[in-house]
Amino acid sequence: MTRLAQDGGNFSENTMHQRTAELEAIDLMILDLRTWHEEIRHKAAWKCCRKELDQLQKELIAYLETRKSEQLARQKP
Repeated sequence: MTRLAQDGGNFSENTMHQRTAELEAIDLMILDLRTWHEEIRHKAAWKCCRKELDQLQKELIAYLETRKSEQLARQKP
């Protein structure tokens, strides 16, 4: 029997920890994506893909923010 089933359908501590850990990981990844990495920016400019890099960065941040919102919505009682 799963821990969730043992708790009568309530979230177990382990499940909450996993969700909290995932939210923390999402926050850290968003922070990293928003951090200016000079070496990477220089390489992108040299390889003529700076515009594509910026667009991909925006898309990844939007995806992670959506995923974070979904996780937060699942945690609300």
